[in-house]
Order: sequence, then C-alpha cells, then structure tokens
Amino acid sequence: MPKRVAPSTAKPVDPLRTSVLRRDVLAALDELDAATEESGRLFVRLRTQAHQLRPQIEREAKVSDLTHSVRISDCRGAVSQALTRVEKARHQFQRAMFRLAAAEGSSLADIARAWGISRQLVSRMTKEPG
Repeated sequence: MPKRVAPSTAKPVDPLRTSVLRRDVLAALDELDAATEESGRLFVRLRTQAHQLRPQIEREAKVSDLTHSVRISDCRGAVSQALTRVEKARHQFQRAMFRLAAAEGSSLADIARAWGISRQLVSRMTKEPG
C-alpha cells in the first residue's frame, strides 16, 4: 500500500516579494557595515586619546585639566550615538533577514532556532513596520 503524504502547508514562494526583501536585507547590511565602520573609527580615536592621557595621569597632572583638554563629554555623546546606530542597524538587518526567510518558506520556529531566539520574538519582529 503506498504511503500517504500530508499536503504541504508551506506557502508558495513569491519571487517578486523575495526579490524586494533581498534588496531590503542588502540595504540593512550596508547600514550595519557603515555603522560599525563609524564606531570602529570612533573607538580608535578614543584609544588614541587614552594613550595620550596615560603619561599625563602618571605624571600626576590635574584630572580636571585633562578632562577639559580631551572633551570627555563630547566623547561620551559620540560613543552613545555610535552604539545606538549600530544597535538599530543590527535590529533592521535581523528583521529583514527574518522577513526574507519567512517569505522563502521557513517557519518562524525554524528562524528562531537558527538565530537562537524565541519564536515570539521572530513573530514580533517580522510584524514591525518599516
């Protein structure tokens, strides 16, 4: 007796939709690349400043004078902005990847397992506007 095969519940793949979603993934990847590049440059600059401060601190220079000379508050703001941009770009990239995977027929559970997160989080992210 032939084995019965359950009908497929997978949605058919729409090549036009996946093409648009693939472009979204590439745009998100470009933004993530730019954000991490900017953050990298900022961290190199911070490292350079730290190396310049070290000998002055060792020579017991007055800390209040040093903080004004390197503009610590500007550094803090720049780091915070750069990290926020990286986190936003990472989130957009993940969301775009989840949407593309779903459009290609992956279940939300499969996507969640692949990324090591909950199915509920994948569901919420795929429904986000943008």
